Amino acid sequence: MVYQNVAGDPTAMAQDGTPNQPTIPAAMVSRPNGLAMASASTKTVAINGVNRMEFFSDGPSADIIAGFSSRGPALIGTKLLNEVKPDVVAPGVNVYSSILMSSCSSPPCFAFFQGTSMATPHVAGAAALLKQLHPNWSPLQIKSALVNSAKRPVGSSSTNSPLMNPMDRGSGRIDLAAASMITTTIDAHKTTSLGFGQLSASMSDILDLPITALSVTTTTVTYTVAVSPAFASHNSPTVTIDASALTISPGGTGKVQVTVATSASTASGDYFGDIVLTGGTVTLSVPYWVEVTP
Repeated sequence: MVYQNVAGDPTAMAQDGTPNQPTIPAAMVSRPNGLAMASASTKTVAINGVNRMEFFSDGPSADIIAGFSSRGPALIGTKLLNEVKPDVVAPGVNVYSSILMSSCSSPPCFAFFQGTSMATPHVAGAAALLKQLHPNWSPLQIKSALVNSAKRPVGSSSTNSPLMNPMDRGSGRIDLAAASMITTTIDAHKTTSLGFGQLSASMSDILDLPITALSVTTTTVTYTVAVSPAFASHNSPTVTIDASALTISPGGTGKVQVTVATSASTASGDYFGDIVLTGGTVTLSVPYWVEVTP
């Protein structure tokens, strides 16, 4: 009996096709269940190894990020890319997917897989459905719908504690239902998040980046705009906006300038949060990230 050493559902056990594979019957269980079984007074577990069964979960483990999932910031060579990456996360662990008939003994042919190869089709399929719903939307608008309406929290792979840094989980896990109900799309400096890159504390740097909101509804909507920093203290950079409300008519636009400023007292490190627009059918979050250097 093997139990998972991190949070989340048990990983499907498998073999790699090499000869002389172990023949000892084994079962994988989740960490909480494994710990409970290990501490139980009765140490005997009965397992039916004849009838194969698969279990699917859509509960507390559904939004735990995979331990192998890539994190930002992204680099081009040795140069830091001033963008929040990943943009979003999507289901990519223990995905039950079809396989070639040549790869299984008899149909139906399915197997469990994990990785970007599983998460990417979820995002592509969601984008295709949004394109069908809104054929005139640009690729950036479709991306905005998925990114800026994404669901949180996304839990840590080791503890299931909410991940706060967008460089760990992007804007969140795609939520197609929310994406289909948005009333505005976001153009955040030609993308959907604000990456301020590296700013110097000793140089007292300041950088402005714009957010443009484009109405995709048939009614006038007034949005409240607010900064929601993950860190707010005397030694963090200041993040300000030049408008706390936007009233946007059907098909119209509204703009907000976001400014990040450092000073000699700003501590080095990563700082992040969201520019939040409320007032529409769905609350929109525009992640921002900045690295402060000495």
